[in-house]
Amino acid sequence: MSTDPDTLAFGGKVMSFREHLMELRRRLVRATFIVVIGAFITWEYRIPLFEFLARPVADALADNGVYSFQTITLTEGIVVYMKVTFVAALVFLSPYLFWELWAFISPGLYKREKRFILPLTAFSVAFFLLGAAFAYVVLLPFMTDWLVNLTLEAGHIDVTLTLANTYSFAFSFLLMFGLVFELPLVLFFLALWGAVSGKGLLKFWRYFVVISFIVSGILTPPDPLSQTFMAVPLNVLYGFGVLVAFTVSRARASGRADASRLALRAMGLSMAALLVLASAFFLLIAGLPDKPLTAWMPPNATFAAGMNPRILAQEKAVLGLVSSLPDSAKLFDALRGAGVELDALTEGMVIGTADGRRAVVLRASGLAKKLEAAGALATLDAARIDDDTLVLGPKDLATTIAGLDPVVPTLGPEGQRLMTRLAGSGPLWVWLPTTSPARAAVLGVENATELESVGAALSLGQRRQVVFDLPLSRSDVDNDSAEAKAERETRGDRLLARIEAARVAALSTDRDAEARMTRLSTALVALADEVAPLLEPGAKQRVEALRAVLQAPNSRTVPETFPALSTIAAHLRGVSVRREDTRLTVTAELDDQGLSALFSLLVAR
Repeated sequence: MSTDPDTLAFGGKVMSFREHLMELRRRLVRATFIVVIGAFITWEYRIPLFEFLARPVADALADNGVYSFQTITLTEGIVVYMKVTFVAALVFLSPYLFWELWAFISPGLYKREKRFILPLTAFSVAFFLLGAAFAYVVLLPFMTDWLVNLTLEAGHIDVTLTLANTYSFAFSFLLMFGLVFELPLVLFFLALWGAVSGKGLLKFWRYFVVISFIVSGILTPPDPLSQTFMAVPLNVLYGFGVLVAFTVSRARASGRADASRLALRAMGLSMAALLVLASAFFLLIAGLPDKPLTAWMPPNATFAAGMNPRILAQEKAVLGLVSSLPDSAKLFDALRGAGVELDALTEGMVIGTADGRRAVVLRASGLAKKLEAAGALATLDAARIDDDTLVLGPKDLATTIAGLDPVVPTLGPEGQRLMTRLAGSGPLWVWLPTTSPARAAVLGVENATELESVGAALSLGQRRQVVFDLPLSRSDVDNDSAEAKAERETRGDRLLARIEAARVAALSTDRDAEARMTRLSTALVALADEVAPLLEPGAKQRVEALRAVLQAPNSRTVPETFPALSTIAAHLRGVSVRREDTRLTVTAELDDQGLSALFSLLVAR
């Protein structure tokens, strides 16, 4: 038996086949146990993890008026969350899993083979992450938007995605593109082993173009755009692999003893160059003028109302409410004069400031150019952000908003997260910071004191629903300490109790009886007006006192623990309250009259 150290197993002992199997079993048991423990930990973050995975799909759906996912079986949600948490556990524990794998195979490797393992692992992870990032940042949003638009073209088809559909669609694209981007690494090792050469790969490129489109057609959805989106990166990666193969072939042809090391160094330099190009590409994507309008939120904003004009243009009741805002008619006339229809706008936001002024931020393809050509910019006191985005309102306020740096938003991390949730929750949403004077009228004095920034989003369709998003986190106590968590738990209990009381009171209101009483009071007041002039002074005084009582506000109102519900109590069809670890969600279903009352409370006041 050879005594070469490179041929000996760990500890200098040659292991039998049975001992190898026992060692493999021990490491698999340990790895499985660790992954299961990790899955239990990541389960606590299942909702943020799913939201992160589905974010590109959700944003593209929201642009087309689809703001929610559905489940069609009782177990679908838990199955999807289990998959997400298991994959997250694998990702976060991958260093430990790689270590277990390395500890098992390293005793059987020569020293010269071990030199390749660390670079191989680093390059594999880097290429995989590069492919997944390309799919996440570029492909998923574009493909979802294109496919949804293609589906909605018929006009009588609704798009409804389930949690399982969304998870499968997003995860499969991330996985496929992560694996596809391993192509240069495969070509590197084929060239290193002498199976291919740079010259041979260059001659083969015409055939590879055809093969890439065939493979893309198999791996992607059955449409030419998805196929092209995969085939083009494949060909770019093939070209990169050809350059690497030329370098490796030259190193092998030199006959030097360290040819493999030279080839590996060339691969590292090539990988570094590719990462620089990829970073420049992603920075270019991030720098495109498609940042959300909330990036231009001024620090003195007291409310913001965002909207999806393309969806609101189809809802006459909601469009009428938006048109009722000050200066809306002037704005709509200017847009029509410039040939810009409301459904051509991709985003809109109304911003209110502490001094009572308002500004409107709008975005559409070539919007600023069209209004400038029509001579409407001067009459509207507009400030231009870019060719597609402009601010309308008082000149100094519009100029201030347009001059803000969108890379450094004025909102903190919690505010950004709330804004992102609101924008993806409905075609019309409202944000109220702690400085908003409307908070007490909407939330109640006690609730307004204990909450920071809050929001509400309207979802349209056959059912009108408004969802109040009430984050429990606060900047003054928000940390991971036990005291902060206990304080948040106690505060959440208080808020939940108040809102639950308001919910019960609002739903128990006899709306038909109140309507009858209102009609009767109106009739009695009219009768008193007719009779009073005919009465003697004493009787007339008594009738006028009775008339004042009839015109007084109804004292049987819903307790002001959550005034937003009392405002729409007569128009409610249902209310639900849901509590999570860091926020409360109040969902109210109402009719169009209730929508008008709530809109006036939130925005038009």
